[in-house]
Amino acid sequence: MVAHDNDALVKLIEWQNDIKRKIQDNPPARDTRSRTEIMEATIGVSKPDVISIRNPENVRNKGGGSGKRIKGKREIAMVNADKDARTCTFCNKKISPNEKHDRRNCPLTKDKEKKKQ
Repeated sequence: MVAHDNDALVKLIEWQNDIKRKIQDNPPARDTRSRTEIMEATIGVSKPDVISIRNPENVRNKGGGSGKRIKGKREIAMVNADKDARTCTFCNKKISPNEKHDRRNCPLTKDKEKKKQ
């Protein structure tokens, strides 16, 4: 505001130096309050006696940033319904994606093993 007026700039600097000298001659008393009390006075809110917010117990912190969302059971069922059925190479039966059936655990192989024994 006074950058272009040299007389006003000189008066401003003298005024600042005068205030600085007054403060140095008579320094303010040191604040004896604790940091907590100073912060409470500054913010205007006191620290609560009981903390009601707790840390979450179950947090997935690995793989959370992969960008994949967790699908619900209904959505998984819809995706599986769109898939083509597989064929068991032992019994040649069409198997839906929900069934756990292949050559290794085909019910007919178990029946055949029982008959051999």
